[in-house]
Amino acid sequence: MKWYTPSTISDDWADAPANADLLGLYVAAARDQIERFSVELDDPEDITASYRLAHLIQTRNIWNANNGTDTSGYGDGEFVFRTPPLDWQVKALVVRRLEAT
Repeated sequence: MKWYTPSTISDDWADAPANADLLGLYVAAARDQIERFSVELDDPEDITASYRLAHLIQTRNIWNANNGTDTSGYGDGEFVFRTPPLDWQVKALVVRRLEAT
């Protein structure tokens, strides 16, 4: 499998931004975040399904985090949950790289 590109992510994300340059920025940022968080891949251009799914979810999460409104999120009234970037679901799809201290 391959990482998403601005032209391929729209196949799986119906509400993706129409502006290709802006979408490319979010796609690149999400990939960078996943690569920095995960283990080093043997072939960074050949990824597993979980990495591809994490890329899609993370791209959507950072888009939503930066474009949310008072009505975005889950829940009503005082108890609204907004999905943070690199949430636990994305983290669960990739294994954290351990840094030497």
